[in-house]
Amino acid sequence: MAGNAEYIPLDKMSSSAETVHKFKTNPPRWKTPEFYFYYFIFIITIPQMFRRAIKFSSPDNVNYPKYKNLLSDGWMFGRKVDDSDGQTKQFRDFAFILLYVLITHVAISRVIQALPQNTSVKYRKIYSLIFSTIFLSVLYGTSLIKILILLSINYYIAKRFGKSKWNPILTWIFNVSILFLNDYFKGYKFSALWSGLEFLDKRNGLMPRWDINYNYCVLRSISFNMDYYWCLKNKEESKDVEEKIIEDQGMKEYKERVKDSLLESDYSFFNFLVYILYVPLYLAGPIITFNDFIYQINHRNSLPIKKTLLYAARFVAVVILFEWTIHYMYVNAIIRRRAYENFTPFDYCMLAYFSLNNVWLKLLIIWRFFRLWALADNIDTVENMNRCMTNNYSLAGFWRAWHTSYNKWNIRYIYIPLGGNKNPIINNAVVFMFVAIWHDISLKLLEWCWLIILFLIPETICTKFINKRIQHWKSYRYIKSVGAAANMIMMVGANMVGYVIGFDGVKEIFGEVFAFKHIIFYSYMYFCIMVATQIMFEIREEEKRRNIYKKY
Repeated sequence: MAGNAEYIPLDKMSSSAETVHKFKTNPPRWKTPEFYFYYFIFIITIPQMFRRAIKFSSPDNVNYPKYKNLLSDGWMFGRKVDDSDGQTKQFRDFAFILLYVLITHVAISRVIQALPQNTSVKYRKIYSLIFSTIFLSVLYGTSLIKILILLSINYYIAKRFGKSKWNPILTWIFNVSILFLNDYFKGYKFSALWSGLEFLDKRNGLMPRWDINYNYCVLRSISFNMDYYWCLKNKEESKDVEEKIIEDQGMKEYKERVKDSLLESDYSFFNFLVYILYVPLYLAGPIITFNDFIYQINHRNSLPIKKTLLYAARFVAVVILFEWTIHYMYVNAIIRRRAYENFTPFDYCMLAYFSLNNVWLKLLIIWRFFRLWALADNIDTVENMNRCMTNNYSLAGFWRAWHTSYNKWNIRYIYIPLGGNKNPIINNAVVFMFVAIWHDISLKLLEWCWLIILFLIPETICTKFINKRIQHWKSYRYIKSVGAAANMIMMVGANMVGYVIGFDGVKEIFGEVFAFKHIIFYSYMYFCIMVATQIMFEIREEEKRRNIYKKY
């Protein structure tokens, strides 16, 4: 193993979708009369969007008394704060405690990492496991026993069935079943096994619902079992695999770290627990594969301090933006109380738009906090959200840019094993069914899943069969914007169903917006969205020109 290997950033990943290429590009349109017209539309429309959302969130609004008890005392300019979302409130309440834990964890870990190579790797793993055990014991109390039992069963499946096809089959059956069982039994009770164990149920830590965060353990458990299975299969196919791994002395790029198997001895129960229970990524990710995680620790990955500090500064900026948003736009509280009296179609649109922005910013902050923690500990993970929510016009691209690490996990462990692009519609349907079940066993997530699958069908057909035949037309860019605008409306609807208000709520809002009497308004709205897609197309062209193209 190499000491202090050179860091290779994730933005230089070598997969086909992310490799830096030279692309044929069109001349820039930024300074053309057409785009100056688009800028004018932006200058007129965007301030109005914020103005409307702030206005219908004002204490002077007729609906304010209906939801004001959901608001809490804020700290910004005497405003109340909308922390009525459970995740938002929980993260804000524990943010400073988590910051203290982060500093403590990283400070000790950095001292250990400064030791000689062999010593530092060994003691870093021991320290990580001890810290994880203490942290999760405080968090979940005696429920940590349940977590360890489930993880041990998963590990047994991997070791008992090894390279047999029963390894992946039983791995998937067991872990998907756990998602349903955890939801049904709400975390289980010790007293259900024996009444004498009832005292253990009373010591369930700060977060009694351990089963909610266990969903991430399911992903990591599948990652370990599948990576171990492929390791044994590769070893069977090539007797030189281990020799090749031993000869490697440099820090690999991201794709290689994920794909290349480790030594068979690395797939131990000790490494398994270190990986699964790793504190910085345990609660919310980003998701990292077993191969990648253990490789980085074994090779003592050393990340640039400058990168981590810059990332921290960006994180603080996003937190301030989110705090301003929930202090001035009470969209979540309004939706929860259905406080829509006297709303115009424009108000409904802004309610839907900013509620999704609220979800996006909330998840961006949570994921970036834990990724920052991992970066400070010299573990590099995929950035989950690498495009602004508003800068998306493709359903497939939106998904890849919304939860990137999870998307990559699904591609590696579901989509490609099922045959990949040979049957894209069927394979995407399987992926999104799992995504819905993994998030929550609920009707609104299943409705979200079915809508996404339905909306992906025309996009897939257009991408594979129609685009190539008409992309040489002069009007292609405008025809594409018509479809892209429709895609964006469908994305808003589907995600409102899954993550905000449910199917009935979306029917109510969309029914008001798209009523025939409002045809002039929604025709203008559709035109504005088409203008936005033209800007997005040009942003993609600019990325090609700068050789930072992302295949979204």
